[in-house]
Amino acid sequence: CDEEALRCRLKGNQHYMKKQFEVAIEFYNESIRSCQFGDCHYFYAMGNKSALLFETKQFKQCKDIIDSMYAAETFSGLFGSDRKYIGKPNIRLQSCEDQLTLSNDQGPVLKEPETAEIGPKK
Repeated sequence: CDEEALRCRLKGNQHYMKKQFEVAIEFYNESIRSCQFGDCHYFYAMGNKSALLFETKQFKQCKDIIDSMYAAETFSGLFGSDRKYIGKPNIRLQSCEDQLTLSNDQGPVLKEPETAEIGPKK
């Protein structure tokens, strides 16, 4: 699990840096699927996916992912008040809420692969 999740997340990061967002999201989704719900690799992949969604102005989806991360019981146990990790999602979350307040538009929708199952293995 950990090796596959890490491999997929890093591949997603490579494509993200090249602005190949549709490919990057496939790798982030695969990383999420290959993790156990609530482990650190799950949250790292979710955080990366939220960054991609924010970058592509999909504010509602980005907000939903960050909200789901924070709602998970294991999140605070793993990261607590680690500003290095939770700072970026907090800033993204606030920016998404601001954007959604300014407009009812939820932004463009990045087409995900037809076979993508969102969410981890349980």
